[in-house]
This record gives sequence, C-alpha cells and structure tokens, in this order.
Amino acid sequence: MQPSHNTDSPCPFSRPVSVPTPEPEFNVKRILQTLLSSANDSTICHSVIPEHLIFQLISTTESILKQQPVVIDLAGNIKICGDVHAQFLDVVNLFKRFGSPDRENYLFLGDIVDRGPQSIETICVLFCYKILFPENFFFIRGNHECASMNATFGFLEECLQFYSRSLWEAFNNCFSYMPIAAVIDDQILCVHGGISGETTSLETIRAIERPYSELTSALVRDLLWNDPHPSMMTKEPSISQNHQLTVPDCADDTVQLTEPPQPPPLFSRNSQRGSSFYFSEQALDIFLTENNLQLLVRAHQTVARGFAVSTNLKCVTMFSAPNYAGVCTNRGGVMTINTGMHCSFKTFKSYLDENKEPRQRTGGSQPESNTQTPDKN
Repeated sequence: MQPSHNTDSPCPFSRPVSVPTPEPEFNVKRILQTLLSSANDSTICHSVIPEHLIFQLISTTESILKQQPVVIDLAGNIKICGDVHAQFLDVVNLFKRFGSPDRENYLFLGDIVDRGPQSIETICVLFCYKILFPENFFFIRGNHECASMNATFGFLEECLQFYSRSLWEAFNNCFSYMPIAAVIDDQILCVHGGISGETTSLETIRAIERPYSELTSALVRDLLWNDPHPSMMTKEPSISQNHQLTVPDCADDTVQLTEPPQPPPLFSRNSQRGSSFYFSEQALDIFLTENNLQLLVRAHQTVARGFAVSTNLKCVTMFSAPNYAGVCTNRGGVMTINTGMHCSFKTFKSYLDENKEPRQRTGGSQPESNTQTPDKN
C-alpha cells in the first residue's frame, strides 16, 4: 500500500505490508468517517459501528501486526503520544491539532483503552488508521492492553454493555500481537513502561515471541510496568516555553561532582505499584550504552504538563490524556522527532474543557488494584 503522506513525512517503516482484501461491505474509510463524525458533537456516543464490522477491523489489524516485528524500527519525522486512556474526543482533537495520520507519522505508546468513557471508539479509530496507513501509523502495547487489566478498569464493562464478551476477547487476542517496543533511527528506544533488570540487550527484547501476555515473562512485565526512579524525573519545563530537547552526544553526558550523592540501586521495588520496579539513572545509562542508544521515551505515568524530561536528558515520559479521567488538571503532550534527532514538545488542553462541556463517564471508575502488577495508570 502506498502511503498518501506528503514529502515532509516520509514513510518511517521500510518493510512493505500486505493488507488483506476486504469484503465489499467492509469499507474502512467509511467506518473511520462514521467514528470521526460521532465526535463532532461533544455528546459521548456509543455503538456507532456494527459489531460485525468491528470484528473485521480487529482481524485486519491483527493480520498487519503479525507481519511487523515485536520491536519495530522506525525513521524520524514522527509524532509520539503517551497514554490516551479511552478519551476519544481528545484523540480526535489531537489529530486535528497536530496533523491527520494521512499527512503525519504517529507512534502511540500504549494504554489506549480503559479509564475513560470510550475505549471501543478510541481503539477502533487507531485500528482504522493502522489499516489505512500500515507503514506510517504505529502503536505499541501498554499494560492496559492486557486482559488482566482491562477486565477491571472499563474495557470489558463497555464491551458487555454495548456489544459482547466475544468482542472483548477478540480485541485482547489482537493485543497479544502488538509490538512491545519501537526504535527510532537506531538511537531512541520507545516502550510503555521502562527497561528491565532481566536484560541489558535489545536483541533479547527483539526475540520475544508472539502471541504474548504480561504473564509471559518478567521481561515483558517490566517493559509494560516499570518506572524511572523518582530521583530521575524532576525536570518538567514550563508549558509557556518553546520546548525543545536535543539528544546529547554520549561523550558529553558525564558531569563530575565533588561529592556525588548516593545513587539508588539499579532496580528497586516500586511500593506505589506493588510488584513492579523502578529503574535508576545508572541502569538506564548501562542499557543505553550497551545498545548504542541515546534516549528512552516511555509513557505509563500521569505528568502535569503532558511530558517530563529526566535530569540527565536521557528519559522522557509522555502522557496524552488531558484532564485525565475527568478529575486531573493535567495537559496532554505530543513529542515530535525530526531529522537529526531534534525533539520538540507541544501540549494541549482537554477538548471538553475547551468547549466547556461536562464529561460523561462509562466504566473504569473503581480504584485499581492488581496483586501482580498494580498501576495508577
């Protein structure tokens, strides 16, 4: 399939993808237009797409995902988004503000479903764009694209209320073929959660076999769940600034201190989440150096301004669900990586905040607990 992007946004994925020939009734552009039209009114709409067409969206997307590796290698000139958590109106607004996927390349870092009011519409829009632009539009798996999580925090409830349990099961089967990571221009690693104490080798991550679940291995759980140690994430620039981050050269990133503080261990238990781990600045340095990488970009945590940059400029956290769950006052963030690994950030307010409309909630309202992998996001 030939992408219809302009010359400023070259195809970031070099491997051609074959899209199955659809049945006559299965018109992805028409499904997409129906979904986007439902967002024109600030009223939250459900069941706008018949169930049998959603099943075809799932099977077609799954076929494409199976053709692409578990770690996708991408070029620059791409926009990166963090958690969107079923905030469908905000996702549609994001594309209006920062460019439609028919003109821009996108990578979403997981946690597409749960918590917000419209998991089904949100994931269906992303599936539509994946089918239409398989070599330009990407998403990786978040911890909420796992049945153990989305059975509890809204997605299953939404499927049962408006469709069926079979649809929820089909979605989760498709999720098990999602990529778990992306590498941009051989320099930037993108995951949902963080690095793992199970390996310092990117090749080990590339060797993960699909289908996989969060219970497949400790490595998978860590990639979906781990967070940077709090001591790392203290640099959150003011949203009034023109945010720009240039990835530092490896030779220039060491600062000599006369009395260095006691560093945290490479990996330590995350008491807030339960059984997941914090990775330290030193652990990240080791992983990046051994894999000739310069930067980690991840999601998984709410940040007030939509993005946060670590003190050593080697870890970026993105969060793209503004006014998260209707109770937070955070902005959403979008990161753009251009030629030369120049990274810039833009933020945006919630669509419903801008239009002064109350947000309706469907599902996902209970506190989150998981004895294996608890999460605040």
